[in-house]
Amino acid sequence: MIKGEDPHVYICDNTGMLQHKFEHHSSWRLSLGISEQDKIITLSDDGKAMVIFSEEGNLKSTVKLPEGHEIFGVAYHYAIRKIIVLACSDKNNSYFLLCYTEAGDLETSTFLRKRIDQERINITSHPSGPVAVVTDKSITFI
Repeated sequence: MIKGEDPHVYICDNTGMLQHKFEHHSSWRLSLGISEQDKIITLSDDGKAMVIFSEEGNLKSTVKLPEGHEIFGVAYHYAIRKIIVLACSDKNNSYFLLCYTEAGDLETSTFLRKRIDQERINITSHPSGPVAVVTDKSITFI
């Protein structure tokens, strides 16, 4: 779990008991993904990379986004076993879905749509369902 201004990531079991807690200073957007190998995927402080931790909070890797992209959210797609990053390109002011392997290799970059000013947008997933891009006015299942 992550929350508001709290600089920690909390890992709980299925009964809600705290198992691990580690610090992650991201004043950027709140986003968190969990892979099938229990890797914790968050955003870097500058919004230009995703940061991957072990369940215990050990830094595994930092994966930089392509030049000119700003990260808006991250989710793990359980059906295809890929990390999906919602990013915005500075070059053409558009959202893209960047598909990464769990090792952090970029596989595809797919145009999603043009950016709308003042719109809130995020990406989320569930182990038994699809990934969804959520805005103030719509939900797009991937």
